[in-house]
Amino acid sequence: MSLPQIPHTSRKVDQVFEAMHTAIMSGELPAGQHLRIRDIAAQLGTSVMPVREAIRRLEENGLAESLPHRGAVVKSLSPEELLDIYTVRRLLEIEATRQGAARATAEDLAAMDSELKAIDQALTAGHSVEYLNHDENLLSVVYAASGNPVLLTTI
Repeated sequence: MSLPQIPHTSRKVDQVFEAMHTAIMSGELPAGQHLRIRDIAAQLGTSVMPVREAIRRLEENGLAESLPHRGAVVKSLSPEELLDIYTVRRLLEIEATRQGAARATAEDLAAMDSELKAIDQALTAGHSVEYLNHDENLLSVVYAASGNPVLLTTI
């Protein structure tokens, strides 16, 4: 398992949650994987408290579960559960994009343009990880422009 170091800018627990969520959704943290708090904290370069809170949020989102005498593990999802998750997420992302497009400021548009250029450069250079990172950044800017904090935390 390889998780990226987290920069010291926004709320740690949000960053830890996002890193773990992404790792679960990409399969980097597979179903049944033990979520060892100290190991994850060390790998992410943070303390154990944000990791504990992130695991709690993953449990609330149905992506992790606490098992007696084993601790937290990545939950196994059925194909039907995955389809349900992706269906709801798609609907939320469409709404966040609609709201973001309607409310985007000049600063938001400049940030979007910057990410689009970075995406194009990464694609041209064949750097798939960089491409995916900039794609996520672009979506984050679009969704944040919606000005809808409930929508942002739900996505």
